[in-house]
Amino acid sequence: MIWFVIPRSPKPTTTITTLIIEEFRNYKFFAGRFVLDGGSDPLLFWRTNRIILPLLSTLAKKYLASPASSVASESAFSVSANYGRKQRARLLPENLAMSAYLYDKFVDDPSATLNNNSHDI
Repeated sequence: MIWFVIPRSPKPTTTITTLIIEEFRNYKFFAGRFVLDGGSDPLLFWRTNRIILPLLSTLAKKYLASPASSVASESAFSVSANYGRKQRARLLPENLAMSAYLYDKFVDDPSATLNNNSHDI
């Protein structure tokens, strides 16, 4: 008797959660094979598997890409240096981090507001 695997096609009732779970299963399988085959370049892995893992491939492109400039990181250090200057020496590290986060959030999105229902913070 011959056994073979028939790839599952998404059903019309498939939810995004189901698709994500299935893609994570596929990722574990293909990443394991990639490592066993001696692969160590994450960019090569995602380039090779972008069709099979479309959702995760999109995230990989976003987070594995190098920024074109260092302006964002330099700006973050500048804000932290401003908050952490000598006159504010009593500011706790947690409060310094939160102040820098809030500054960055409101500078990027001036329409952002703080409210009791905010889950971003």
